[in-house]
Amino acid sequence: MPLRDRLAEFWFGLTLGPAEQRRGERFLARLSERGGERAMRRLWTTEESIPQPEDIEDPERWLARVA
Repeated sequence: MPLRDRLAEFWFGLTLGPAEQRRGERFLARLSERGGERAMRRLWTTEESIPQPEDIEDPERWLARVA
C-alpha cells in the first residue's frame, strides 16, 4: 500500500481497500465531468464542502449541496 494511503487511513481513521478506492475514483471522475475544474477546487476548501459518505455515490448531491 502506498504511503499516502496509509497516511490517509491513519489521519482519518479510514480503511481504504480496493473497493473504497474505486468508489472515490468514480466520484472524482464524475465530479470532474459534471463540475469541471471549479468543482474540483472546491472539494476541500471549507468544512461544509468535504464530501459526505452519501455524496460519494451521488456527486450531483454534492454539487447541489455546495452550490
